[in-house]
Amino acid sequence: MDYIHSLKEKGLDYLLYFYNELNEESKKSLLNQIKGIDFDYIKSLSNSNQIVDKDKSIEPLKGVKKEDFDESKINELSMLGSEILSKGKYAVVTLAGRTGNKTWTYGTKRYV
Repeated sequence: MDYIHSLKEKGLDYLLYFYNELNEESKKSLLNQIKGIDFDYIKSLSNSNQIVDKDKSIEPLKGVKKEDFDESKINELSMLGSEILSKGKYAVVTLAGRTGNKTWTYGTKRYV
């Protein structure tokens, strides 16, 4: 319980919002997941003024619907993504919402 208290002291108690509604196994699982987070590292990233590429900018994405893409376009974008990843490049997209059903994934959006 000291760990829970330290989360509250750091202002991270929102991570435990539904903690009391969980069974014992789920409580242990949640705490283990939270313990695996390096909060100091995350804080160092948010405090970083380092810009990797000054020519690039951060802009919101336009919303698209799954129905707007046919199978060939989905395959084209999938191949493009694989090619970009194979070169060691990537992009970061923050998604809001619940499950990944609108991003053609099964399960959470962390695999998008």
